[in-house]
Formats: sequence, C-alpha cells, structure tokens
Amino acid sequence: MQISPTPGAAWLMTLVGALSASAGAILVWGPRLGVAPILQRLTLQSRLVCGLSCLGLGYHLIIWSLADSSRWLHVPRERWWLVLVVAFVAVGASLASDRLPTRRAE
Repeated sequence: MQISPTPGAAWLMTLVGALSASAGAILVWGPRLGVAPILQRLTLQSRLVCGLSCLGLGYHLIIWSLADSSRWLHVPRERWWLVLVVAFVAVGASLASDRLPTRRAE
C-alpha cells in the first residue's frame, strides 16, 4: 500500500524539490554561462557531482510529492534515507578528493 503525502507536505516537497533542482542546474551550468563565477573555485568534477546530486534529490522530491508516482522511475518513498546517503557520500567523497594533494608526473 502506497501512502500519498498530505496536500501541505506535497506542496512543500515540490517547492524544495524545485529549489534543489534549480541549485543543481546552477552548479552544473552556472559557471559556463557566467551566472555564478564563485563556483569556479570548485573543480569541474565536484561541481558535476554536487549539481547532479541536487538534480537527483530535486527530482525525487517532486516525484514523491505526486499522489500516483507508480509510473515514474524513482526510489520508493520508504527508502528516502538511501537517496540522501548516496548523495551525501558522493558529494563528500568528491569534495574530499579535491583536497587531496596531487602527484605530478616528472
């Protein structure tokens, strides 16, 4: 049995999902378009991982807010924690790898 969110929770999930997806789009395409030059401090790989994680979280929040989301590709609502864990591990690993010293070929 699938439980649908209340109208207030669905509206909030849609809003947060749209904001997360917008942040992801800015992270991925912002520096290329000159929208967010401060993001150029991150490496391309970290921007992509952070942006795609935000896009994925936003997508899942919007899909979970729908009453009947059985036709869409998504992780079940009961596994929301898994989506967060995967996103945080990916972002954390990417940002940590940016801080590692690099070896130069001699």
